[in-house]
Amino acid sequence: MDKHYHVATHEDMDALMRYFDERGYVWGSGESPSSRYHYNYDIVCADDSDHTLTWMRHDNFVEYHQDETLIETCAHGNGIAFDGVYCAIKDDHPSAIRPDYYKHEGRDLFDHFSEMFTTQEFRGFMVGNVIKYVIRYHSKNGVEDLRKARTYLDRLIQSEE
Repeated sequence: MDKHYHVATHEDMDALMRYFDERGYVWGSGESPSSRYHYNYDIVCADDSDHTLTWMRHDNFVEYHQDETLIETCAHGNGIAFDGVYCAIKDDHPSAIRPDYYKHEGRDLFDHFSEMFTTQEFRGFMVGNVIKYVIRYHSKNGVEDLRKARTYLDRLIQSEE
């Protein structure tokens, strides 16, 4: 079932996209929520069953979804409020991509990779994993593999900056 979130400002949209980023949602195209913003639309539709997002204009919501609940969002400090109830935005949800057993000596394995490999080897390892997960996503784990690919790509970008 879709939930519909109304955003009034760019700040509200930014906060909502960060909220969905941290919870593993993606746009229907597979992109992370914060990778593209739809400031021409003021309703974000979230499907909790497959963690995908779409958007629509408020007038379309009123016309076609008038019997459904519209959740008002408002950026608030480092968090977001849903219908006036504050929610901190922080990554406190367990990740299917990096569970605790992927730690070595108390540190995330990604931190060890950059120490274990030369720069060229590290880049190749990261790019290889991005390619692997993108190629197999349709026939194996679907969106979960796209999220894994995104994780490797995000870590590669982070190391290059």
